[in-house]
Amino acid sequence: MAKPRFRNTSTLGAMDLSNRRATWLDIPYVFELLMEGSVSGSFSDRFLLRKGWGQLFFFTLCLFFNSRLWWRKSAGKQRMWLIYDGEEQIGFYHLVSSRTHTAQKELLINLICVSKQYRNRRVASRIIQRLIDHQAEEAVLVAYCTKYARAMQRVLTKLKFERDKIAHVRELTRFSFCKAARPAV
Repeated sequence: MAKPRFRNTSTLGAMDLSNRRATWLDIPYVFELLMEGSVSGSFSDRFLLRKGWGQLFFFTLCLFFNSRLWWRKSAGKQRMWLIYDGEEQIGFYHLVSSRTHTAQKELLINLICVSKQYRNRRVASRIIQRLIDHQAEEAVLVAYCTKYARAMQRVLTKLKFERDKIAHVRELTRFSFCKAARPAV
């Protein structure tokens, strides 16, 4: 396999985090991480039922397929990125960028998943902080969390995301962050 091209490399603490766009060859790795997250209770436990593995694999294929549809303008751009520490794959994240009905740019953090060995090392915090640093002033960064994702809820709260009390849809809580709404420090 060819050596991945790294982008957005930044040295944070003892970890050298970098990322690259996911390819079709990364489907087994992403499926393995999602399965591990379901077993540990980070995601819904519905994937652990008898038909759950097939549903999870179909969900993974849909994520990859949608992130490759560059011609679909109505759905927004979707990108899946793998996270690396040096040369080792440690996780992935999936982003969806679109415009809202008020023409405001919105970046949705659809999924962030980190392998078990790298949890509790602030990997997700660093990825989200990098997204905050690179977003435009008027753009809104949005994440939806299930009731199972307690760690992600803590990360978003520490990074000063606001919990939206109105948007509770099927066990999802909406968190949002906008630089323009924050006072300068």
